[in-house]
Amino acid sequence: MTLPFRLGAGALVAAAIASCAPPEMMGTSTVDNDFRVNARRWTDGGGLVIAYSLEERAGQLAVCGAWATRRSGAANTYNDQLIRVLRVHTEEERLISDLAFMAQVDSVEALAGATASCANTGRAWSAAYAETPTEIRSGQRVFSD
Repeated sequence: MTLPFRLGAGALVAAAIASCAPPEMMGTSTVDNDFRVNARRWTDGGGLVIAYSLEERAGQLAVCGAWATRRSGAANTYNDQLIRVLRVHTEEERLISDLAFMAQVDSVEALAGATASCANTGRAWSAAYAETPTEIRSGQRVFSD
């Protein structure tokens, strides 16, 4: 009777480990006017700006993106933590979590024309994704050292 439980627990552990694995990288893209832009602001005025797009790569849906620190602010020390808890969503589904795969650039002004890193979402590409509204979400709102 304990064997099925052990197999089940092993499967749960394997699934948990797989969900923590970094996404498969799928090359790069150049940030242009087709990229969507999202800004996150800290209460002290700092924050980050993310430029991202949904692209077809080898028949798969990839999220490509780059980000930069916005203004100066003490809270910007938490940008590395913040980028890891952000997720790209459509209205119905989460496409990818942990945006740390995205390239960091020197400034918001440098985002236009920057090289964006692309990661596989694990979903097959559909032309509908090109017009699908998306948003970046975060469930975490408090960060600490």
